[in-house]
Amino acid sequence: MKKMFIKDRISWILFFVIWVAAGDALILLDDGIEIHTESLLYLNILQLILLNLFLIWRFIVETSFYRSLTSMQKHEVGDWNEAVPEAHFGSEEITRETILCASRSLQMQISHLKAEQAEHLDYVTSWVHEVKTPLTAMKLILDDKQGMEDVIDQWMKIYALVDQQLHVARLPDLQHDFILKKVSLQSMVVPEIQDLAKWCIEKNLEIDLVNTDKVVTTDPKWCRFLIRQVLSNAVKYSPVDGKIHITGENESDGRILLRIIDEGNGINPADLPKVFEKGFTGDAGRKSNAATGLGLYLADAVAERLGHLIHIESKRGTTVTIHYFPSNMFDEVTKM
Repeated sequence: MKKMFIKDRISWILFFVIWVAAGDALILLDDGIEIHTESLLYLNILQLILLNLFLIWRFIVETSFYRSLTSMQKHEVGDWNEAVPEAHFGSEEITRETILCASRSLQMQISHLKAEQAEHLDYVTSWVHEVKTPLTAMKLILDDKQGMEDVIDQWMKIYALVDQQLHVARLPDLQHDFILKKVSLQSMVVPEIQDLAKWCIEKNLEIDLVNTDKVVTTDPKWCRFLIRQVLSNAVKYSPVDGKIHITGENESDGRILLRIIDEGNGINPADLPKVFEKGFTGDAGRKSNAATGLGLYLADAVAERLGHLIHIESKRGTTVTIHYFPSNMFDEVTKM
């Protein structure tokens, strides 16, 4: 900032040099003025000192406003209307008003976008609820018919996608939509297995539940959605006549682990670091046109917001582990 100040004031300094030089020339050339060389030198030094003092004073006064603006750039500012410093000069007042005008305009645009987003979210949520109602009625009708297995399969896929879309719409405001409770793993896992029972029967899959009576702290609705994404993948990629193992385990630090293990072909090691990325389907997903690349992404996003951790490994088959923390560790994780 010092260099910039000197550069902007170079015309002042040149004018001073010319002024002093002209005065010295007049004194030296005028025979009527008698002055010793030492006195003239002292006079020039005095003027130079006064110039430096003047520039220092102006630097302190004129740059305080811009130093405050520079500090605002380095730190996060909540409200620019309050943070912009007061102006002392006319040029600073123009700069201040320009910044405030731009800030107000940006705030209006942000408010407008938030309103549009909220309106769109309300529309999507309402639409999904409306669509789920006839789908439920259609399921009841189809249950009374014979030879409608293919139609029921399609219904299940539509219902799952609609339910997933509903949770996607609500995900940004999840922190306002969950209630933590003490709930057993079994009470969340079993209903999801029942919803997927038809697909399991078609592939003759065996579901093995072990130690799922363990109690964890979570939001049951959102945690069921998390488990649903993992379990549906396990069913989808399991071989015919395969087996899915679902186990609960206690860790020495108080954590409770829920493991969902399938016997499928597993995940390519090169794909493992990307499985939680939005839209990533991997080798297995590219072979299936039904893969959306959202399941594990949503599972990871929900787990993070609930204060859980989700981990996946794949050697023979795929193992997905959900970590549930005790209440004291849960608070630490949710603050991360």
